[in-house]
Amino acid sequence: MLSNVFKSDYKLIADACVIAQTEMNKNANIGLKAIAPKYDDDRAHSIVWDMAQRDLNSFKQAYPAYTDNFYQSTVDEAVKANVDFQWKSGLEPKVTRLAKYDCCKWCQSLEGTYRYEDVSDSGNDVWRRHRNCRCLIVYAPRKGKAVDVKTRKPVDSEELKRRLEFGSQSKISLSGKTREKLFELRMKDLDIAKPKDLENEFADYLPLDLRKLQRKSLIEIFENTKETGFEYMVIFADGKIVKGPYTSGIYKRVYFTLENIKGNDIQLLHSHTNCSLLSLQDLTRLSIDRVSSVGNVNNVGDVYIVSIGNGIKASEKEIREIYSTIYTDVVNDLKFKLTEYNPREKTYILEKEAFYRLTKHFEWKVQGGNLYD
Repeated sequence: MLSNVFKSDYKLIADACVIAQTEMNKNANIGLKAIAPKYDDDRAHSIVWDMAQRDLNSFKQAYPAYTDNFYQSTVDEAVKANVDFQWKSGLEPKVTRLAKYDCCKWCQSLEGTYRYEDVSDSGNDVWRRHRNCRCLIVYAPRKGKAVDVKTRKPVDSEELKRRLEFGSQSKISLSGKTREKLFELRMKDLDIAKPKDLENEFADYLPLDLRKLQRKSLIEIFENTKETGFEYMVIFADGKIVKGPYTSGIYKRVYFTLENIKGNDIQLLHSHTNCSLLSLQDLTRLSIDRVSSVGNVNNVGDVYIVSIGNGIKASEKEIREIYSTIYTDVVNDLKFKLTEYNPREKTYILEKEAFYRLTKHFEWKVQGGNLYD
């Protein structure tokens, strides 16, 4: 049964990776097809075998970490395959490692942007992780004239065409190195699509109750994201803006720290570049001291705000573990009911249901609606 879950989820993840990579290549004016990550059968079998040896309590404790590991390894393999493909085809992709705000000193020392040819060995520290590492490893195709990575000389159009054709027909050999990082950190960078047949989309949530300053800020970051394609954030403390609107300008994501932020009752509002709801990463911010609510506005103007209120102030670990269990249940409950939807729409529906169940579990208050309704 667990093997079937892995295979089903792998298909969703691989399809989403291909969609995202295709869009990235298109935006970078690179006529190169996206490479799908291969299914790591050995990893899946080893996880299933180990889980089968455990009793029920041990199974429940190990399951979230094992599934997160498998899902993230699929995304990491997609990144490695595509960046390697472009490098071998004569382009110059760069890899960026972003450290989490509360990471260890070793991870902090690795943060930075690297030429792929300098870190192409999968054993390089840039690709390595300790247990529960949450650093983000990303890359973007590089625009401009292709340069041979060995001779450093420009590659003429005919030679580049030959290399791209050869690369698109070749199979990329992947390392299979274990890289422990939560799949969700990248999930929000992948294109998802909102099904057109959704009815009463906000029926399960309280209507939006926005103060004038909140609404103004949401409109501003929505318009900024629409214009630039980057996420923006505004930080409120005790009802007043203490930072923002701002953007990190790194890989289109926005990062934050509460260092030097004074006040209590902190609310984090930010924009999404796609049609997604609040992500798991967004919701884990409710575990941070002084943070009472988080909210987002997506690229179609839908707003979701989650407040702890009289609910449970859970730890980040607990939120992630519960979400992992819930998401698996959602996949099992809905996988045979979503056959008429494409992979991008399936992703939206699965995440929406997991979001609903998670907020119910912790008894959090959820507001939902469109910014312009």
